[in-house]
Amino acid sequence: MRILPQSLPLILLALVSAHAHAQFPPPASPQTGEKVAVYTPGADTTAPELLPTSNISLLKTECKLEDKLAGSPTLSLVVGSDGLPYSIHFLRPTANDLDIFALKILAADRFKPGAHAGSPAAVALSIEIHLETCMIVTKQPNGEKTAALHLVTMPEQKLAAPEDAMAKAVLVTGPVYSTPAPQSNPATESTPETKSKIEKVGGAVTAPKLLVAHEINNIVSALRADIEGTLAASLIVDAQGMPQNIQIVRSLGHGLDEQAIISLRSYRYLPAMHDGKPVPVAINVEIRFRRT
Repeated sequence: MRILPQSLPLILLALVSAHAHAQFPPPASPQTGEKVAVYTPGADTTAPELLPTSNISLLKTECKLEDKLAGSPTLSLVVGSDGLPYSIHFLRPTANDLDIFALKILAADRFKPGAHAGSPAAVALSIEIHLETCMIVTKQPNGEKTAALHLVTMPEQKLAAPEDAMAKAVLVTGPVYSTPAPQSNPATESTPETKSKIEKVGGAVTAPKLLVAHEINNIVSALRADIEGTLAASLIVDAQGMPQNIQIVRSLGHGLDEQAIISLRSYRYLPAMHDGKPVPVAINVEIRFRRT
């Protein structure tokens, strides 16, 4: 896993400034909180079509090989009858900053809605987004250095049939996801997602399921230093399965707290569900260090 410099604020290049809607004016959006039946492409259901985008900024300068970052995260989504993406979450994340890029692109995508029995309908899909980016460090007028990821090619998006049962559930409509900016330090701050109602696991709220977890970088050196114990952290798994607001609640010191936060930022989950809708939940994570 590639870790971007933690001392520099990270900025994702603005992606899409305009979409082509002229051909397919979307129907009115469903009311927030309305439950809508979700279909899968088949004999009586046509799949949505991704509309072309324009004005995607591309990097003009050459990138050094060591500064390039490429990958193809795959996500699940439901395209509503209004042509907007809902219920976005990861199926196969990259566990690096390309995931944030993919979320920003998909949230900005617009679709010709799918149809069921001839009428616009909500249709579940999966999408693979191939990204090729380059990280460039620039010096601001105030002397601060900023690391920015830039697209170097147009993103390639491939729609396919849904892969998970979660996407086929009843859609509870709500605001389209807006990706928070990456944080300038490992301990994430409040985001628009985490300011919404945070659910508790239990009852009708299912627990998030871990998709990807990376070991702490200096776990070996910690064990050689005879450090044993359990480090505990609290975090919020947002509705897309991304960790937010990571806080150490039981420290082990020796630099392990900072490494744990960096590692936890790369965790990816299937989000918690409440009545068929992905929701943010607060959880605790323990990382144990024990000599064998």
